[in-house]
Amino acid sequence: MLEIQKITLEKNLKYKSSIILKYSISYPKINSNTYIYGVEKFNHFNQIQAFNNKLYAEKNLYFLAKSDYDYNTANGYPTFPYEFSSDFTVTFNEKYIISLFQKDYTFTGGAHGSTVVSAQNWNILLRKKFSTL
Repeated sequence: MLEIQKITLEKNLKYKSSIILKYSISYPKINSNTYIYGVEKFNHFNQIQAFNNKLYAEKNLYFLAKSDYDYNTANGYPTFPYEFSSDFTVTFNEKYIISLFQKDYTFTGGAHGSTVVSAQNWNILLRKKFSTL
């Protein structure tokens, strides 16, 4: 069993003194002195994915949230913050095999947000991420 740490990036972004976007992005990081190259590949993959999510939130969602904020305030409608969250759950962790699923949630208004779920399966010894059918 490998030790897996949860790293979290969180931020509230403001526009005209109002919070218009909140995000929380968690990603896994293996802490181990064994299987060094596989651990490095796993950690790099997940860190890049987390930073891409951060970029998506701070650029794309922030731009959309600003537009909605301006439109809503100009037309007397209530304003609300956009939200983005990304979290993972480890479903299997034995020897050098790790499986986890990732859940990304985006709220941009309306009755409910949108959730996307994905999975990762890794053989750390072989330094490979593999997929299941």
